[in-house]
Amino acid sequence: MGLAATQVRLLQLTSRQHRIEYQAQKLQAQKLQLSNESDKVYNEYMAALDAKKIQYKFVESDGSISYYDATFNNMFKGYNSGIQGLYALEIVNGANAGKFLVDPAVETAFNANKTSQENFVTAMVGTGDVDANAKAYYADLFVILAESKGVVGMRADYADSSEWLTNMLANGDVMLHKWDTEGGDDGEGEWTEVSVSNDLMLQEVADEKELKKAEAVYEAETTRINRKDAQYDTLLSQTETERNAIKTEMDSLKQVRNDNIEKAFKCFS
Repeated sequence: MGLAATQVRLLQLTSRQHRIEYQAQKLQAQKLQLSNESDKVYNEYMAALDAKKIQYKFVESDGSISYYDATFNNMFKGYNSGIQGLYALEIVNGANAGKFLVDPAVETAFNANKTSQENFVTAMVGTGDVDANAKAYYADLFVILAESKGVVGMRADYADSSEWLTNMLANGDVMLHKWDTEGGDDGEGEWTEVSVSNDLMLQEVADEKELKKAEAVYEAETTRINRKDAQYDTLLSQTETERNAIKTEMDSLKQVRNDNIEKAFKCFS
C-alpha cells in the first residue's frame, strides 16, 4: 500500500475510532441511567414493604372477630352498627385546625342545630320509631362537635380511601377521639384522645394488596432493566472488539507508513 493510500486509510480508521468511542460513551451513559432506574424501582418496592393501613375490629354476632380496613365512611360517616365504638376526627393542621371532619349530612344538620342536641339528633335520625343506638350515637357526637371550632364536610373522593385515612393519621394532620361510655366524673361517658397504637379496637397492618402490586411491578421492571443491561453489555463488548481491531490495524498501517518514509529518505540520502 502506497503512502497516500495508507494515509487515507488511517484517516478513515481514525474517524471510525472516534465514532466507536462516542458510541461506547453513549452506552455507558445508558447503563448509568438503567442503574438509576433500578435504584428507583428498588426504593419504591421498599416503600411498599413499609406501607401500612389501619383496620378496625368488629365482633361478629357469633363472637368471632373480623378486621376491616378503616376509611372515613366506615368510621366517621354516621351511625354504623359495625363500628363498636364512636369515633370523631379532628383536624390538627391548617386553616381548619380545631374543626372536625364530618359527613356532609352531619355538617348540614349540625350547622342548623348548633345549640340544640335534641334537634340535631332528630335531624339525623328522624322521629317516630328510632333506633336507640343510633340516637345515642348522634347525641354523643353532638357533645364533641358543640365544643369544637366547627365542622368541615368530608370530600367524597377521599371518603372511602383507607390510604388517605392512614396517611392523614400518620402525618399528624388529624387526631382521633373516642367516646368512652363509662368515662367522665359521672360515669356517663366522655370523649378522650386515642391513637391507633393505644386503642385495642384498631390495628396497623401491612397493606398486602399494595405490596402484591409493588412486587409485580418490581419483578417486571427488574426483568426489563436486566435484559436491557445485558444488551448494552453485548454492544459494549462488540464495540471494544472493533476498537481493538481498529487499533491493531492502525498500528500496522503506521508502521508501514514509517517504513515507507524511511525508505524514501534512504533513496535521497
